[in-house]
Parts: sequence; structure tokens; C-alpha cells
Amino acid sequence: TCALPILSAIDSGNAQYRSEASLLASDLISRIWTGDRSFNGINDRFGNTATDDYKDWLASVQQRLPGVSTSSHVPVIVIGSDRTVTVTLSWQAAGDKDAHQLIFQTLITD
Repeated sequence: TCALPILSAIDSGNAQYRSEASLLASDLISRIWTGDRSFNGINDRFGNTATDDYKDWLASVQQRLPGVSTSSHVPVIVIGSDRTVTVTLSWQAAGDKDAHQLIFQTLITD
């Protein structure tokens, strides 16, 4: 017989949140691809936390990842002049001793 590892509730919850974080990062990149993909276009929509595009995406992040607020585990989006976009998502579920993080990077082209 083959013994399969048994995930604790905490481990399976963390796996779920890693999956959610990956989907959220992919969602952001999809939003970038559907608009102006120039550096200024990307920066105008997602480089400033006060824009409606950023706020709309942030609301999704806050709904799907625990511990994310406007002051705690805030997502970080870095847009390079070559249009390399780096998204860092952090979260911390109740009862978790440490925060978790996913870093997603892609190059936006024409």
C-alpha cells in the first residue's frame, strides 16, 4: 500500500490561500492586458493605490485573502520602465504564527 500524506487543516487552508493569491495575481495581469499596455497606461491604472482600477482589484484581494486591509498585508505592485510587473501578495489567517507571501512577475509586451 502507499501511504499518502495527511494535510492538517492549517496546511490545506494555506494551500487554498496560495491558490487564491495566484488567481488574484493572474486576474491583475489580465486587467493590465485588457487596457493600455504602455508603461504610462499600466502605471496610471495600477501604479497608484488611489485609482479606481487598483481599488476594484484590491477589494477582490481583501475578500479572498485573510488579513489583507489598507494597512496590513497590503498588495504591492511594482511596474518597471520595461513594463515588468511584479505583484507581491501577503496574507495571514487567524491562528497563523507567520504571514505568507506570493510574488508573481511578468513582462507586458505589445
